[in-house]
Amino acid sequence: SSELVELIAIHDAGETIDVDTGSVVAWDATAKLGIKLAGGCCAICCGGEGLFNTTLTGPGQVRWPFIPPPLSSPP
Repeated sequence: SSELVELIAIHDAGETIDVDTGSVVAWDATAKLGIKLAGGCCAICCGGEGLFNTTLTGPGQVRWPFIPPPLSSPP
């Protein structure tokens, strides 16, 4: 369903966004896919986020899962 996927446009050639590697659903053929280190040694070892992030360089469109915020926080 389209409401479960968020669409982000990368308008400028050379504009780059970094996203969590497991979150990318699809991207245009015009967007260049790459990877980069997620951070320094401490962040990689202790951060729990993994070694790499995905980079997408425009122009193009990227889609990833939309996770709505909770309706209310517990008391």
